[in-house]
Amino acid sequence: MATATPDHAPILPTDQPNAPYDEEGTSDEGIPPEAWFDRSSITADAMVTIEGVSEADWWKYAPEGRVCEYLDGVVYMPSPATRDHQDNVGFWFFLLSGFAGEKGLGEVVLGPGVLQLAPGRNPEPDVFVVPSGEGPHSPPALLVIETLSRSTRKHDTGRKKAAFQDAQIPEIVYVDLKRRRIVFHRRTDDLYTTETQETGIWRSASLPGF
Repeated sequence: MATATPDHAPILPTDQPNAPYDEEGTSDEGIPPEAWFDRSSITADAMVTIEGVSEADWWKYAPEGRVCEYLDGVVYMPSPATRDHQDNVGFWFFLLSGFAGEKGLGEVVLGPGVLQLAPGRNPEPDVFVVPSGEGPHSPPALLVIETLSRSTRKHDTGRKKAAFQDAQIPEIVYVDLKRRRIVFHRRTDDLYTTETQETGIWRSASLPGF
């Protein structure tokens, strides 16, 4: 399936309902599976989606150096990040790494690191904080931060936010550089509240003192 909107760029077609290629590793069009994850020919500021990919094949073929997320059977690959986007992500990572390291609150991970929420749900947030300790955690992250961009805004604030909330992430923060504000969703008593802040000091509830 292929779509062509600002949120979805064209992808290669397939008439196979469960996978874009056969058991021999080649599609009906003669394309090897790793090529399905190559969006280098698409220059538009858009989100590329690929349907019908198994989670196992996503782990096997997804590129390590570029955001390539897997949610409910669909692969999502956004446009390359802008310099402003990366500067902002780096700023948050720098602050959180120092704070969490000093307080022993957990590991700070920079995208495109994978945050495993549940089987079939593997987003790659810009920055997230994993609780201290070995093994699986509940929730899987204490805090998630996404810096919004044109090609990811709908994806980040829609399907990804729903996945984060299903996983009961305590705090989900969206940095909106265009509108110069942060929007954060905070879980309290099994419900999420949403607040927007344009000035002043933002204080985390999941990382006391930050």
